[in-house]
Amino acid sequence: MITAKKALLFVIALASVSQVRVLLHKENFYIPKKNHQTEQNIVVFVHGTVNSPRTTGQALKVLRNTLDNSGYDKKTEFMRNDPFFFQSQAIDQLGLIPVDINNFEYGSAKCLFSHIYDMVAQQAKEGAATNNNYYTFGWTGTLSKSARLRGAEKLYKSLQKEVEYFKNLGIQTRITLVGYSHGGNVCLNLAHLATHSPRKRPIIDELILLGTPIQKGAYRSIHNSIFKKIYNIYSEKDNVQIMDWFSTDSLPVRKFIRSKKNKLPTKLKQIRIRVVETKFNKPTNRSKAIITEPTHSHLWFFAWGQYKFEQNSCPLNPVPVGAFLPMITTTADKSQHKNVTIDITLNNGMIGFEQRDPETMFQALMPGNLISKFMGNVQDCIPNNYSDEYNQKYSKSIKLLV
Repeated sequence: MITAKKALLFVIALASVSQVRVLLHKENFYIPKKNHQTEQNIVVFVHGTVNSPRTTGQALKVLRNTLDNSGYDKKTEFMRNDPFFFQSQAIDQLGLIPVDINNFEYGSAKCLFSHIYDMVAQQAKEGAATNNNYYTFGWTGTLSKSARLRGAEKLYKSLQKEVEYFKNLGIQTRITLVGYSHGGNVCLNLAHLATHSPRKRPIIDELILLGTPIQKGAYRSIHNSIFKKIYNIYSEKDNVQIMDWFSTDSLPVRKFIRSKKNKLPTKLKQIRIRVVETKFNKPTNRSKAIITEPTHSHLWFFAWGQYKFEQNSCPLNPVPVGAFLPMITTTADKSQHKNVTIDITLNNGMIGFEQRDPETMFQALMPGNLISKFMGNVQDCIPNNYSDEYNQKYSKSIKLLV
């Protein structure tokens, strides 16, 4: 159970929604709002790898790209298709699936993530309507270059269909892709498809890479005109991001490095994330700022499951950093610098977003006037006995390796 004191640490206070959105599902497409606005935003969350190799033999198969029908492949498929594993992240079945952001049910992480994201987006726009339509895009989640490319092919075709659907209704679209971990590389692979299949290619207005392993081929992708703006968001303590040398074309790094060979485009902004919590020390009668560098799981997963008791616990728990992306990118855009650090600050029941550079400091605040409403939504989605059931499910999946 989350206490009121805990809630105050990660309060999300946002302007109340001026208009309740009615999202109807029809053949995996949204029916737009009744006022027929001429522009709608398509926001797609793309998950990362579902399962990692546990043995040297599995790692070698990843390296050789020979995973089909292997024990690892069966275990990954088991975990990917079991809805139980959807309860702590923005993920659903395979393909482009619409999300009802007002459907708060037991274990509905995708709805809660999208709802918080939308509230933060409204706050970032100072209360203006977002006109956002939310989706998850599901791919196999296999640690494989070919799997990520196949996922990109399906995403490319799905976006084409979705844009065409809105176009036939006289509605223009803006696309934001949020790719977590290797989900970001699924998104970057769209550049390859745009080059070889340019007909009716979708334009990605914003690509947000969250904890994505940056590899050599990505340098070509970010220059492709399919992407209008790119944010690369990372944490210096995200060690998982740089561990995959099996399925990548080079040893991955956290951010793009500028060199004579690799010129970085002006549309790229790289953002280092930190969480700063101010605590009052009674003996000294002073306040102390405690800095936490988020881990890979802190960026994406709700911390009520297997990540709840990590030693390096994030003060934002149980809400992942990714839910605050609209405020993070908006704050970063206020700076002319292409490499910035954003501190998410927790102090006196408020959340702040501070971007410091050599000349100035930019700050955006989220006041704490909707705690009860937001916490009610979180409470509705918390799964019971998640950790115990997760361990049982995971143990069952391991047997498939034999």
